[in-house]
Formats: sequence, structure tokens, C-alpha cells
Amino acid sequence: MTKTLLAGIACIVALVSGEAVAGEGTFRLLQVNQSRYHASMEWIGGPIESRHITGVGIVVESSGPPFEVGSKSTSSLFVERVREGDVITALTARKTITDGDGDRLFLLVGWKDMNRSDQSIRGGTGKFAGLQGSCVYSVEFFSEDRQVIDKSCNWRR
Repeated sequence: MTKTLLAGIACIVALVSGEAVAGEGTFRLLQVNQSRYHASMEWIGGPIESRHITGVGIVVESSGPPFEVGSKSTSSLFVERVREGDVITALTARKTITDGDGDRLFLLVGWKDMNRSDQSIRGGTGKFAGLQGSCVYSVEFFSEDRQVIDKSCNWRR
């Protein structure tokens, strides 16, 4: 019992001091995104396109800290897309989600198709430091430059 009590106190001290706490959990995030910048250039076999996409989000489900239900965030995503004719042959993207405290979560994105992708959590700052994990999400396109994202993630530290 003493070990359990000491471990609980250590977790509380770490949370209050802002230090990362080991663990694992899940969260679900809804985001509204809009393309802010679009550029393209011709390349061998077809165009290369880049986009800067920004958005806002809210955590709608969570197993607990560091993700709290109701917490809001902003996001910034840089995408590079390579086409050969009408076929997308490569997609790479890096995303930063910044919460209301200024802490950042970093993700690497890989697409299955234009409506579904996998994201790997690659760490962060503040309460997100040391996080690893994965997310799957679906996209609802309202136009080519406006989307709603429904993202479900598993994390561990």
C-alpha cells in the first residue's frame, strides 16, 4: 500500500509541476480545417503540389490527461502531394497541434486514400513530451479547401 501511495503522490507532483507522466490512453478530436496556401510546380510525370492547412479542434472523448474533454486546439499541417496524371503517387504531411496552454503535439501523416489516413504521434512539448502513438481519422470534404476531421488516437509514454 505504501508503494501505491508513493506512486500516486509522485504522479500528482509531476502533474502539478508540469512534468510528463508515464501511461497510455485514448482521445478523440474533431477538427475543422481550411487550406491557407497552395503552390504547385511541374515535375517528371506530373505536378507536385503543396498546401498549408490550418484548423481548430476540440477533444470530445478522452481516457484522461494529458487530453481533457472540451480542450480546444489549433493546428498547422504542411502537405506535399505528387501526381502522375490523375493518380496521386506520394503524400507526405507533418502536423502540429497546439493546445490552449501552448503545448504542442507532433504528428506524421500517411494516407490510405483521400478520405482516410493514419497518423503517428511523434512527441511534443510540455504535457505532450515523450508521447508516441497512432491515430486514424476520416475526412468530410465540404469543398477542396475545407474539411471536417474526426480523429481517434491511442497514445503511450
